Amino acid sequence: MTPVIATINHLLAQEPWARQQLALHAGKLACIDTGAVALRMRVDSTGMLEAAPRTGPADVPANVTIRVKLSDVPLILQNRERAFSYVKIE
Repeated sequence: MTPVIATINHLLAQEPWARQQLALHAGKLACIDTGAVALRMRVDSTGMLEAAPRTGPADVPANVTIRVKLSDVPLILQNRERAFSYVKIE
């Protein structure tokens, strides 16, 4: 598991309501795209994230892509309530 996924899962572990909502999307793929690097992950049946499998077609589109500028990450971490204002969700 990547450090980013481990960090997101740490936050999810503190928010049962978020895990319940994510569990409804088990098996779906998500991508966090910073422009420099894209991290693909899959939602598991408990609402936690895991690295997307490297087997199978690499061109399978993600069900959701979250675009964020690396320069905005510190702002997001400082103000979680405004986090969505710094990202674009597709």
